[in-house]
Amino acid sequence: MRRNEKKSANREMRKGKSLVEGIIAAAEWDDEGNVTEIRILTTEEDEYIIENGEMFMNLIRKHVQASGSTYVNKNGSKSIEIKKCSLVDNAL
Repeated sequence: MRRNEKKSANREMRKGKSLVEGIIAAAEWDDEGNVTEIRILTTEEDEYIIENGEMFMNLIRKHVQASGSTYVNKNGSKSIEIKKCSLVDNAL
Protein backbone atom coordinates (compact mmCIF):
# COMPACT_ATOMS: atom_id res chain seq x y z
CA MET A 1 0.00 0.00 0.00
CA ARG A 2 1.39 3.41 -0.93
CA ARG A 3 1.91 6.07 1.74
CA ASN A 4 -0.99 8.25 0.48
CA GLU A 5 -3.28 5.22 0.30
CA LYS A 6 -2.28 4.31 3.85
CA LYS A 7 -3.09 7.82 5.06
CA SER A 8 -6.48 7.74 3.34
CA ALA A 9 -7.28 4.36 4.89
CA ASN A 10 -6.51 5.73 8.37
CA ARG A 11 -8.75 8.79 8.05
CA GLU A 12 -11.91 8.78 10.07
CA MET A 13 -13.46 12.02 8.89
CA ARG A 14 -12.61 15.12 6.94
CA LYS A 15 -12.96 18.29 8.97
CA GLY A 16 -12.71 20.72 6.09
CA LYS A 17 -10.45 23.72 5.91
CA SER A 18 -8.64 24.98 8.99
CA LEU A 19 -6.08 27.59 9.94
CA VAL A 20 -3.45 26.49 12.45
CA GLU A 21 -0.51 28.33 13.99
CA GLY A 22 2.51 26.81 15.64
CA ILE A 23 6.04 25.44 15.31
CA ILE A 24 6.99 22.90 12.67
CA ALA A 25 8.95 20.08 14.32
CA ALA A 26 10.60 16.86 13.20
CA ALA A 27 8.55 13.86 14.29
CA GLU A 28 10.09 10.74 12.73
CA TRP A 29 13.52 9.80 11.39
CA ASP A 30 14.91 6.99 9.25
CA ASP A 31 17.84 4.75 10.28
CA GLU A 32 20.32 7.29 8.90
CA GLY A 33 18.89 10.17 10.96
CA ASN A 34 17.04 11.87 8.11
CA VAL A 35 13.70 13.46 8.97
CA THR A 36 10.84 11.47 7.40
CA GLU A 37 7.82 13.14 9.03
CA ILE A 38 7.11 16.61 10.38
CA ARG A 39 4.28 18.02 12.48
CA ILE A 40 2.89 21.35 13.55
CA LEU A 41 2.82 21.80 17.31
CA THR A 42 0.10 24.44 17.64
CA THR A 43 -0.34 27.31 20.04
CA GLU A 44 -3.52 25.52 21.26
CA GLU A 45 -1.41 22.48 22.28
CA ASP A 46 -2.65 20.36 19.37
CA GLU A 47 -0.40 18.39 17.07
CA TYR A 48 -0.97 17.90 13.33
CA ILE A 49 0.97 15.50 11.11
CA ILE A 50 1.81 17.37 7.90
CA GLU A 51 0.70 15.05 5.09
CA ASN A 52 2.63 16.92 2.41
CA GLY A 53 5.57 17.51 4.75
CA GLU A 54 8.30 17.03 2.14
CA MET A 55 7.42 20.51 0.85
CA PHE A 56 8.00 22.11 4.27
CA MET A 57 11.17 20.41 5.57
CA ASN A 58 13.04 23.73 5.30
CA LEU A 59 10.67 25.23 7.91
CA ILE A 60 11.57 22.89 10.80
CA ARG A 61 11.77 24.94 14.05
CA LYS A 62 9.96 27.88 12.41
CA HIS A 63 6.78 29.53 13.69
CA VAL A 64 4.18 29.34 10.92
CA GLN A 65 0.55 29.92 10.13
CA ALA A 66 -0.81 27.21 7.83
CA SER A 67 -4.17 26.60 6.21
CA GLY A 68 -5.47 23.51 4.50
CA SER A 69 -7.61 20.41 4.85
CA THR A 70 -7.49 18.80 8.28
CA TYR A 71 -8.39 15.25 9.23
CA VAL A 72 -8.92 13.15 12.34
CA ASN A 73 -7.38 9.70 11.89
CA LYS A 74 -8.84 6.47 13.26
CA ASN A 75 -6.22 6.43 16.04
CA GLY A 76 -7.27 9.93 17.15
CA SER A 77 -4.27 11.76 15.70
CA LYS A 78 -4.81 14.85 13.57
CA SER A 79 -3.27 15.64 10.21
CA ILE A 80 -3.23 18.54 7.77
CA GLU A 81 -2.60 18.82 4.06
CA ILE A 82 -1.19 22.34 3.84
CA LYS A 83 -2.39 24.53 0.98
CA LYS A 84 -0.89 27.83 2.20
CA CYS A 85 1.86 28.49 4.73
CA SER A 86 3.54 31.67 5.95
CA LEU A 87 6.13 32.53 8.58
CA VAL A 88 4.88 34.35 11.66
CA ASP A 89 6.89 37.41 12.68
CA ASN A 90 7.59 37.13 16.39
CA ALA A 91 9.12 40.60 16.72
CA LEU A 92 7.71 42.63 19.59
